[in-house]
Amino acid sequence: MSILLAVGDRVQQFAYYAAAQKDVFLAINDPKAEAPKEVTDQVMKLLGWLKWGAIAAGLAGLFICAIMMMLGRRGKSQTAVEGAVGIPWVLAGLLLLAVGYMIVNEVV
Repeated sequence: MSILLAVGDRVQQFAYYAAAQKDVFLAINDPKAEAPKEVTDQVMKLLGWLKWGAIAAGLAGLFICAIMMMLGRRGKSQTAVEGAVGIPWVLAGLLLLAVGYMIVNEVV
């Protein structure tokens, strides 16, 4: 029991100390993530290519799902089902592509 009281006292002391030093904690600068100017153009070009490739892959994925559904309509119902099941996955990938920048920007 005395150990719990001692730990509680230490926690309370730390809380008082932290409250008294809040100006010091708030004054710590949070540096911005900034790319070096020498590599910014190359990185942006690479990201542009990756985004273009991902959009093209998403469009191709939707076309493939549509073709699978059209071909599977006649006698191969499993192919049509696989095409229909693929559409939400393709759309989820495209959605992640669209909001990925915002997610990373909020986390970092």
